[in-house]
Amino acid sequence: MPVILQFHGGGFVSGSSDSVGNDLFCMRVAKLCDAIVVTVGYRLAPESKYPTAFEDGVKHPEEWRLERFLDENNDSVDLYKMMAFGGRKRAGSSISSSSIEQCVPEVVEEN
Repeated sequence: MPVILQFHGGGFVSGSSDSVGNDLFCMRVAKLCDAIVVTVGYRLAPESKYPTAFEDGVKHPEEWRLERFLDENNDSVDLYKMMAFGGRKRAGSSISSSSIEQCVPEVVEEN
């Protein structure tokens, strides 16, 4: 089954992966795309300095471990049908591309 990683937007200073709006949006994407949508939260600035948000995209110290999800679901997850997307311009989009590269480098290098 395809997996879509979703990183909320907010310019690194606002937004949340567990907001009602984000949740409804992700449920709609999952239904329309017939895919697993995984929302990945990250700590926000200014409390958390660069590169904390990027590091959280792959390994959040307290709540989410993307690598663990991939390991636990490797039978149902097709890494060749994996995509990541984020907000409109900066934060979510930057983190999503960085995270996908770090989690599945062999897939990125082949394509």
